[in-house]
Amino acid sequence: MKNLDRIFVIGVIALLGLLSCEEEEIDLKNTSPYFNLQFMHASRDTILGDSIAFLSDSVTNISDSIRSLDSLIEAGDTTDYSEAKRKLNDKRDSVNDNISHYNSIRSILASGEVQVSQIVGVGTTSQPLFFTDSTTNYRLPLNPNADTSMFRVTLTRNDDSGGDITFNIFTSYTRERKIEERKVKVLAYNFQVIRKDDSYDSLSQEQEDSTNFASNDYTAIINF
Repeated sequence: MKNLDRIFVIGVIALLGLLSCEEEEIDLKNTSPYFNLQFMHASRDTILGDSIAFLSDSVTNISDSIRSLDSLIEAGDTTDYSEAKRKLNDKRDSVNDNISHYNSIRSILASGEVQVSQIVGVGTTSQPLFFTDSTTNYRLPLNPNADTSMFRVTLTRNDDSGGDITFNIFTSYTRERKIEERKVKVLAYNFQVIRKDDSYDSLSQEQEDSTNFASNDYTAIINF
């Protein structure tokens, strides 16, 4: 009987030990730090608008020069201005072609036909992380085993005109391991996006955590 009691006690102790181990299990999934990414058309539209205005002024100046030559001819000037007028007309046609091209791009941007084709985490996976519309807020996982991460972004158009835009996003941060809710999480502090690529117009940011600059509270806004 005593042996049975002893076996029962040992069994209870073993069971409590197992339950204790289960409570202390640590989840190692989905623990990487991340940052948020958005894309905006506004900056590119402004730049295109400024370029169109500048080119339109050039067309006006060229037209004024052509009218001046016509006035000289009408006033009896016998100089042959035909070659000069031909060059001015050719230049005006070329500038007008550029204006039409820029207006076409503005229309594409306004219609939302510029989309994110893919985002690839360079050095971590060769598979695209996302396929979706460019107005979406993206959450990009950082490499938890390094102090830097790089992503290659490709923007494309749906109008079959080509002109894909590809650029890189470089990030740096300080890693720290913590246990939160039975998960070993790698947190990224002192986070920043380092701009080393001129393929997009500008980069702005929103940072909720202004003390430790945690990556999870960071939103990078790429203007293109």
